Amino acid sequence: MPEEDIIRAAVVEDDQMSREYLEHMISAHSELNHVASFKDGLEALNGLQKKPCDLIFLDIEMPRLSGMDFMKMFDATSQIIIVSANPEYAAESYDFDVTDYLVKPVLKDRFHRAVDRALSIHKNVLSQEEGGDSFFVKTKSGFTNIPTDEIVYVEAMADYVRIHTKKEKHMLLSTMKAMELKLLDKGFLRIHRSYIVALKKISRYENYHVFINDQEFPVSRTNRPSLTEYLKNQL
Repeated sequence: MPEEDIIRAAVVEDDQMSREYLEHMISAHSELNHVASFKDGLEALNGLQKKPCDLIFLDIEMPRLSGMDFMKMFDATSQIIIVSANPEYAAESYDFDVTDYLVKPVLKDRFHRAVDRALSIHKNVLSQEEGGDSFFVKTKSGFTNIPTDEIVYVEAMADYVRIHTKKEKHMLLSTMKAMELKLLDKGFLRIHRSYIVALKKISRYENYHVFINDQEFPVSRTNRPSLTEYLKNQL
């Protein structure tokens, strides 16, 4: 198997038994490579700078720095699978583009389904990198190659993203984080947790909303500075 197809995985978990269980599951998977484990979010923030990874299995309730606070501070593009005893955090966690949410105790088949999803997203990202200024999406009849300059905006749709072009819409198994990474240097900007837009297709910006033709998109507080900086550079 090509090295780039192997996912480098890390575990961030304060409970020793849970941590060792995840390490065992990762090591037993032929497409995962366990690169590091951390006992809390703070240790992980520091350690992952030296040991970058593609996928993080992350607990929520941990000392010093919770999983939620970790995700707020962690700015790398790694996929994240939450592993928590409490399902109540699920809705909030998806604001961070998590790949999946596993509830303890984690069953083997559920673990593998989460990993399969991470692998699919990982492979989509690799294919987009190889495609340069275009990438393929699966359709009912096969695959369609979409040039990035035809994309108007990308919309978050639960476990998928919907790519809106001038003429069509396409669904793709991906996170918004992965799409943001692939489109950022191609004239796109994430303006909201649910939207990535083509900057050159913006017709106006007012009252914290972007307009593309007659369609209106909200701009979140955290994304306003990047958009404002771009617009100032166009003057």
